Amino acid sequence: MLLAELGSAFLLIGLVLLLFSGAVALLAGRRGDATIARLGRRAFYAAAAAVGAASATLLAALLGHDFAIAFVTEHTDRALSPALTAAAFYGGQEGSLLYWALLLTLAGSAALGAAASTNVRLAAFANVFLAGIAGFFLLVLVFVASPFSLLSHAPAGTASASTRSCATAAC
Repeated sequence: MLLAELGSAFLLIGLVLLLFSGAVALLAGRRGDATIARLGRRAFYAAAAAVGAASATLLAALLGHDFAIAFVTEHTDRALSPALTAAAFYGGQEGSLLYWALLLTLAGSAALGAAASTNVRLAAFANVFLAGIAGFFLLVLVFVASPFSLLSHAPAGTASASTRSCATAAC
């Protein structure tokens, strides 16, 4: 349950940072202010880090077989190899949305970093556009299709220490 709460928190932080980034970049684009544009760009970078942390959290939940999380229960089982378990990250709708949000924020961060030395207004409006698209993905992930949704009743034995040590013994 801790991983689900942590992942949801990272997604919410990323959404707030993207909304802030877009609003600040819009202000910077209208004013042509390089200092405010830098703040918007840094907020976008922080949002990318939050989405990366949420992705790492989902991967940890998958590889740790945290079956209290609905996404993990629906897309993996203990018989899968670690490589296939990790590949389940983008196996369902929620994971695919998170994967696309991760790629978008990472590529957007690279693009905004490269555009930092160009026209301030152009780079700021590009930041608004990228933050809007990534923000849409995070809105869906936070409010509609969260990969960190918990099951109403966790499968038997998922919370006990004996099942967590099952990976080393034949179960």
